[in-house]
Order: sequence, then structure tokens, then C-alpha cells
Amino acid sequence: MVGSVGKSDFTLSGEIRNIGQWLDNKGDLRGELVLVSDYTDVPEIMSLTSGIGNDETSEQDVESKDELTDGDPYMVPKGVHLSLNTQINRALMPFINTTAYDLGGGVYIRDGILVIDEMGFICNAARLKLTAMYETPRKNNLFVGLDYHMLDIDLEQLVNMIPQVDTVLPMLRSFRGNAEFHLAAETYLNSKYEVKWSTTRGACSIAGHDLTLIDGQTFTTIAKLLNFKNKKAENQVDSISAEITLFRKEIDVYPFLMTMDKYKAAVGGRHNLDMTCNYHVSLLAPAYLGVNISGQLDDIIDKPMKHIKLEKAHYAQDFLPQYRGEVESQNQTLRQMIREALKENLDN
Repeated sequence: MVGSVGKSDFTLSGEIRNIGQWLDNKGDLRGELVLVSDYTDVPEIMSLTSGIGNDETSEQDVESKDELTDGDPYMVPKGVHLSLNTQINRALMPFINTTAYDLGGGVYIRDGILVIDEMGFICNAARLKLTAMYETPRKNNLFVGLDYHMLDIDLEQLVNMIPQVDTVLPMLRSFRGNAEFHLAAETYLNSKYEVKWSTTRGACSIAGHDLTLIDGQTFTTIAKLLNFKNKKAENQVDSISAEITLFRKEIDVYPFLMTMDKYKAAVGGRHNLDMTCNYHVSLLAPAYLGVNISGQLDDIIDKPMKHIKLEKAHYAQDFLPQYRGEVESQNQTLRQMIREALKENLDN
């Protein structure tokens, strides 16, 4: 079958079953399809298929005191069990504000649950791979679980693509360059796709080489306290590799190494979504001493001398970071949820 919907073109092949029963509300629509497209406007397709088979309201929605009446999120079709193997040359992607190229992977719709399995694609900022689960029991209570792996991502573009990253990792504003970024998380959203942070659990890792540190005033203060000879506002970071976990409103940055020229430092600490933080930096070479960084992040940037204090080094001089595998652990949790959701719907 060859056709088009709005701006999107497609070729569909495969099998669809129970069409008559589904139209008569006597059974579920089922099928396995291959979708080939030169261009797909994903938001347009979502708007055309949103809410198929869903009741507009439920008793819970009416009783919910925090219902957002102006939100209009995508509601995964109910009574539909479709498997799609996708091959798309170009696609306008929702949520990440970009056009993607060479998309390929599995898409599964299972009675109110949408699963994206190992969807690989390319955009101007990076090469990416996405596995995700999206469930829509109610308009103001949307569940998202995702595993998002970006290779060679421009850090400035990362924040533009996923604005929530700036909330979780505000320190990324201080770096310029390309890095590998891996995020695995689960959370509930309201009807405006705003994160309900109290329900969020996740982990991410970032690894990069030859980055530029551009946070001038804060770095200058740290450099002065740690007796760096080079105190310029911009400095080349030879390498950085960090693991971060998020639970509700607390973000833990596990101790990691950062190297700049002959300087080696260990960094770790915690910050909260109210933008208060408590970090420690231990200079391991060529000298051995440390600083504490605490307070509101904006205050630290505006008045660093009040919030950055010389302190005994917390991390051993021969410190080596231990890889915790937090992202992989969260990824396994997501994949188990996907397996259970797909199995439950197949059993039904």
C-alpha cells in the first residue's frame, strides 16, 4: 500500500487483522507492518491518531484536583495492537526540536502503550539511539520510560534538544565541545509534558575529550584557591567521565576525574532541583588540596568568593573513580517494564 497523510508519504506492507470487528467495537485491531517513508511528519501523525479508542474523560479525571484543562497530550490508541518495522529517510521529531535522518527500528502500539525499540537515527547534532515506553492512562498522568544514547553530541545542542537536561545538569552550561551522553530514566508527566519531578528516577553518564571550560568567574576563583598557574576564563579539559543519578528532586554526581594540562582533580557532590548544591573538588596533582562549593548555583556564579572555600582534600591522591553502571541498571529496569507490558497485552 502506497499513500500519503498530510506532509508524510509512506509505503506499508504486511498484515492487518480484525478490521471489521474493530470498527464495530467488538474486537481489537491487530497487525504486523513494515513502514517505508521518504519523509514523515511525526507530530502530524500523532495528532491524527491521538485518542483512538480512548474515552475523553474518566471518573478519576473529573475528581482530579490538579487537572490541566489546556493540555492536549498524545494519547496512545486503545484497542490497537500493531507492530511496525520502520525505515524512514527523514522525519520531523517531536520533543527534541530537530529533523532526524535514517531512522530505523521497531514501533509497537499495545492498547494504550507505545514502545520504541532500538530506534537509531542521525541529526545535525549527533548520532542517537532511543528505546522508550510511553503509557497514557489519563491526560494528566502520562508515564515515560526511556533510554537515550547520544554519540558525539554537541553539548550546546544537547540542552536545546532536551531542555530538561539543563535542570538536571546545570554544570553543562560551563562546557563547550562534543561528548558521549547516555540517559536512562522514568517519570510521570502532566498534560503539558511537564515533568513531575517527585516521580522521577534516572541515571546518566557523560564522557568527553578536549572540551572547553567557559565558566569564567567560577573557574577563576577555584583556580586561584587551588593555585593554578593558568587562570584564563577559557581552559581546555583533556578528559571528563562522570556518572549522575536522579531520584525525585536530588541529583548525585559521583566522584569523577577531570584533567586539564598537568592538573588532575576529583569532583563529586549533590545538587537539588531548587538549585542548591554542595560539591567538593580535590586537586590531586601537581599539588594536593581541595575546595568546597556550596549554596545557590546562581549565587555561586555571581559571587563565587562567598561560596567557594579552601578545604582539606576529600579524595585520596591516588583516587580512581569506580564505574557504578547506574545507567545500565536503569536501562534494565526499563526493558523489564517493556517486556512485561508487551507480554501482558499479548496474553490478553
